[in-house]
Amino acid sequence: ALELRDKRLENMEESDLLSVLSPKVHGSIHLYDHLRDEPLDFVMFFSSLNAFVGSPGQSNYASACTFQDTYAQSLRGVLRCPVHVINWSYWSESGIVASSYYRTRLESSGLYGITDQEGLRAIEEVLSSGVEDLVMVKRHGDVLSEFGFESRPEYDQLPLSSPSMISELVPGVEISPSAQASFETLRSGFEQLLDWSERLLLYSFQQLGVFQGTGETYTAIGLKSRL
Repeated sequence: ALELRDKRLENMEESDLLSVLSPKVHGSIHLYDHLRDEPLDFVMFFSSLNAFVGSPGQSNYASACTFQDTYAQSLRGVLRCPVHVINWSYWSESGIVASSYYRTRLESSGLYGITDQEGLRAIEEVLSSGVEDLVMVKRHGDVLSEFGFESRPEYDQLPLSSPSMISELVPGVEISPSAQASFETLRSGFEQLLDWSERLLLYSFQQLGVFQGTGETYTAIGLKSRL
């Protein structure tokens, strides 16, 4: 959630400041107010590289992002779930700055646009790694040192998953006929247990007044409210 009204400070009206502050300031506060009692898995704020480096004509937006970063940090002592912040450089395929004007302007300063696929992967890696704060930049040259960042990587990103070893191990394992028969008995018994459990669950729901007729559907929130 953002609004841009690019103006140098001497040309900026108060309305230009407040309209750009509102999505980040009021939006972040309202998000917390409405979700603080929900059993959340995580909260993630989308901020900007501008909170660290600024940009000519965007002091209003840099202020909004600086507030959001600080507010997110304050929630880490309040919410009972992880709170993540990603400070993005600009997205080149989606969003308000996905235009030739911003592309030309930013590439001249050493920044490339983040594609949708790259952005979504960054979100997945933040959630899987537990990193609280990430600055996502796609750059060329030594632009990071110009911004005051060190270019060396702080950690190595490991793959999100490892290949299965089962296919390599199974061919070397010999299973006796008796063991195979025992396994089939266990699998058949488990399938019967699963079928019985599903029927018991359905019966329990029906005793509570739901799923009593063909074609009944509920949203998760609606079902929770009904129960």
